[in-house]
Amino acid sequence: MLIALFGAIESGVIYAIMALGVYLSFRVLDFPDLTVDGSFVTGAGISAMLIVNGVSPVFATLIGALAGFIAGCITGLLHTAGKINALLAGILMMIALYSINLRFMGQPTVSLLNESTLISQIHSFLGGTGMDSALNGMLQLFGADRVPTTWSILIVMTVVTVVIKFLLDYFLKTEVGLAIRATGDNQK
Repeated sequence: MLIALFGAIESGVIYAIMALGVYLSFRVLDFPDLTVDGSFVTGAGISAMLIVNGVSPVFATLIGALAGFIAGCITGLLHTAGKINALLAGILMMIALYSINLRFMGQPTVSLLNESTLISQIHSFLGGTGMDSALNGMLQLFGADRVPTTWSILIVMTVVTVVIKFLLDYFLKTEVGLAIRATGDNQK
């Protein structure tokens, strides 16, 4: 039960970063952007292909994020320069990214089981500090039999998500952030 709960919370924390981006486009900018369905997979696919081909996991993750950013920019260009409805531009980009993902990956899935990823590096670093044995001891006091091996990912991603949330809050209070918020409030 604890392992299933840990997995659900871990996935939720990771997807919370994506939810912040969706919130920004839907609520703040009033732009129904569906590009995220395709760009999330594009970033992951590019990162996986780079890692399999021997690129550093940190660099591969940054390149994957950049690929998602470029996909979002193309959606914006379709809407502004192409005069395509915002919802339709997002749908077009999402559908295009499904084909693009299959094309550059060459197959539907890429296995990272025996590869070093950013998450596995964080897990091994935090596991080497001895925090896992301390956490095991603490949880045994509360009746938990064993601690999932991915607890370090949960802690790191929670910290990263909270930092991103506070940075987004800070950004939206700056002059540029207020201009972005005003853009979403005005209908043309």
